[in-house]
Amino acid sequence: MTAPTLTHRTQILPAVDPYQVAAHYLPADRANAVGGDWYDAVPGISGRLTAMIGDVAGHDMAAAARMSQLRSMLRAYAVDRDESPSALLRRLDAANHRLGDPSVATAVVAALDTIDGRHRLRWSNAGHPPPVLICRDGRVRTLSGHDILIGVRQYARRHTWTCALPPGATVLLYTDGLVERRGHSLDDGIARLNRRLAASAHGSLADVLTAAGSDTEQTDDIAMIAIRVPAADR
Repeated sequence: MTAPTLTHRTQILPAVDPYQVAAHYLPADRANAVGGDWYDAVPGISGRLTAMIGDVAGHDMAAAARMSQLRSMLRAYAVDRDESPSALLRRLDAANHRLGDPSVATAVVAALDTIDGRHRLRWSNAGHPPPVLICRDGRVRTLSGHDILIGVRQYARRHTWTCALPPGATVLLYTDGLVERRGHSLDDGIARLNRRLAASAHGSLADVLTAAGSDTEQTDDIAMIAIRVPAADR
């Protein structure tokens, strides 16, 4: 399987009505432009959008190959199945164990849909840094709740968490390279990220990603994907 080479720049991805989507990838290995982080966003059944992000250990071609395999399997499940985020991660974990030596990875699967005219987010977290919800009034909320990493236990119990998305809100998924800094805890890094994001609440998705990536001490791959819901409910 050929590992994908992702560009180290911000990408405005094709819109999935009614959502806007943008992403950014910056590998630690600038020479080969490959690594173990990935992001994805795929349209699903009944107007659902499923966004995914993950991180396989390593920065080399082997890590990129393992990443590509996990990403491809998860993408296929998300397109084919009308299932919860936790169910998709359970399927990924089962396949990961049955197809040889399992790859250990963190991941978040987040599904956005509309119920009775209001937008909703459901997510499942396999040992990954928590998603962030950015409201138009500048409030920033860390979306807690997580389970065990992918590849550790074949039949690990997984949960789906749910929250309402206010009009114009942005959901940011990211990998740990964005918030890591020598001599500081991950919680410190997430708190710094949230402060940067609060100032970008009224900007474009590119502004959000630029703010998120500023003041970052990069020692690992960085991947981000941001999804924005319409400013007014339908």
